[in-house]
Amino acid sequence: MAGLPSVTSVVRGSHELLRSCGFYPAVKIKYEVHKPVLAENTHVQGRLVITLGGKGGILASRGHAREFASRGYLVLTHDRRGNQGSSWGIRDSQRYRDDSSGSFLAEPLTHALDTCALVDSLEEFQVEGDEPPHWLGESSGARMSIYAAALRPECVRSLVCMNLTAGPKAAEVIAHAYHGENADDVRAGGLDALRDGNQDSAARMDDPELVEELESVGAEKFIAWSDAEATFVRTHAVDGYPLVAIRSDTLARIRAPSLGIHTFGGFDGMHTAEAIRNFASGVSGSECEFYDPRIVNEDDVMDRIIRLFEST
Repeated sequence: MAGLPSVTSVVRGSHELLRSCGFYPAVKIKYEVHKPVLAENTHVQGRLVITLGGKGGILASRGHAREFASRGYLVLTHDRRGNQGSSWGIRDSQRYRDDSSGSFLAEPLTHALDTCALVDSLEEFQVEGDEPPHWLGESSGARMSIYAAALRPECVRSLVCMNLTAGPKAAEVIAHAYHGENADDVRAGGLDALRDGNQDSAARMDDPELVEELESVGAEKFIAWSDAEATFVRTHAVDGYPLVAIRSDTLARIRAPSLGIHTFGGFDGMHTAEAIRNFASGVSGSECEFYDPRIVNEDDVMDRIIRLFEST
């Protein structure tokens, strides 16, 4: 749109989710808000975006955040709990429970609710008369976005799922890389073994606050939590609907205008075109776009996403 800025500013912080928002305390979420530079006291009315990357968190989604901000949107991205700079969030008092069964909710449900709580808590996103944010999720961030749209529809104005994590290899890779590998390391060598484990966990062990939180939980509880999360991913990917941890009845609950995008080439068994087709067929009125990665123009992809945003 004419007149929108190309220069942006970034606000970085760590926010503790508040009980007053209806969510559990003491889960610190590291986030970034990318702001378009506008005239003083001007607000980007109706132009709010949540962008969620894969396991890399803020680092994985910063490129999209900067691009949206350059086009005049106010953008929020963050590190999910248990990832990068955010709390582990393993204590019972920090976790969500199913209202009917009383059992703890697993990821990506937990991550979706955390993101909604963060939006509820940040002043930048609480302007009277604003519509809820648009959501863009890529890879495993798309799984989080799907659950947000299904569980908290009032928080999602439109939904874009890009290169959704799904396919014949996805469940086992996610179960192992996100959870099982850490559990195996701790079983073999205690919590200190995480220092020599995968790159993400090793980096988190350099943060004294995160180490203190982990030690207060203890190895036994950490292993039990990791095993439970890995089991959830595996068992929710074998019902004949190949979207990891997402069932067809979850997709049917989504009412936000939606778009699936696939830009991966070949077949990696993790981010398949079939996953995008299944997403689009499961969400009423959803559309999907497929791009050849050898010739795709990133501006074309962004323009397609913006068209969805501006149509809602």
